[in-house]
Amino acid sequence: MRKTLINTAGNDKILFDTLQMACPALIGQPVMTIQNADYLSPENKHVILWVNATDSLEVVE
Repeated sequence: MRKTLINTAGNDKILFDTLQMACPALIGQPVMTIQNADYLSPENKHVILWVNATDSLEVVE
């Protein structure tokens, strides 16, 4: 299903986000799932984990 979502929507429409602050140690597993996804290119992973968030939040590097 995740691969279909990427192929259908495109990596620029997928944003990694979490409101999980009760137990910050749990945030690593979803990040690792994205980093270990063999169907995503390194560029796709970077866009999902970083670029889309910085664009959405208008972060200036």
